[in-house]
Amino acid sequence: MEKLYFLLCGIGCAVFGACLLWRRLDLFLNGERTPGRVVGWEPRGRRVYFHPVVAFTAVDGAQYQITSYAGYSTKPEIDSFPVIYLSRRPAKALVYSALHFWAAPLVLLAISAGPLFLFFR
Repeated sequence: MEKLYFLLCGIGCAVFGACLLWRRLDLFLNGERTPGRVVGWEPRGRRVYFHPVVAFTAVDGAQYQITSYAGYSTKPEIDSFPVIYLSRRPAKALVYSALHFWAAPLVLLAISAGPLFLFFR
């Protein structure tokens, strides 16, 4: 039963990581890139982190506003961030930072290796 738990955890992390990686690759390869300007900071969490609220103009001329997933312990003196989005879904844009963009799928794939190793050993 314990081995089954390792298999399910490993497969779950691998599938979730692969799906997230696939979506990020699609966005990276097919997405539109545009500069976004910081219009505010949203405090979140018990230990407060400030997430930039970024406004940008899509290719079709429409204005959008997004809040970054990545936060900072203090408000940095930054007035712009790069934004990446699919032209068919500009409201689902992301603030582009190589670390925050690629870390989650790669960490999930790396984490999946542990339980799978324990299952197959």
